[in-house]
Amino acid sequence: MATAELCTVQTIFAAFLAETNGTEPEHIDPTSYVTDVAVNSVQMLQIHARLEDAFEMEIPAAALFDYDTVAALADYLAGRR
Repeated sequence: MATAELCTVQTIFAAFLAETNGTEPEHIDPTSYVTDVAVNSVQMLQIHARLEDAFEMEIPAAALFDYDTVAALADYLAGRR
């Protein structure tokens, strides 16, 4: 997968996380655990739905826990595109 593709996915994902928790995307550390950034289950479901819409693919809900950092989930999503 191309580095640009991964950066794009990570940027989109960070933007969703930032909107969800009321911060700026540049404050989302790629090594952060997704569960630390989206602090409750409702936020996790919202992020999951937004990712599926943005990337026009079905994403297993468990992926948000299996790939537990921002960078790991972005890498997984970029690899599925």
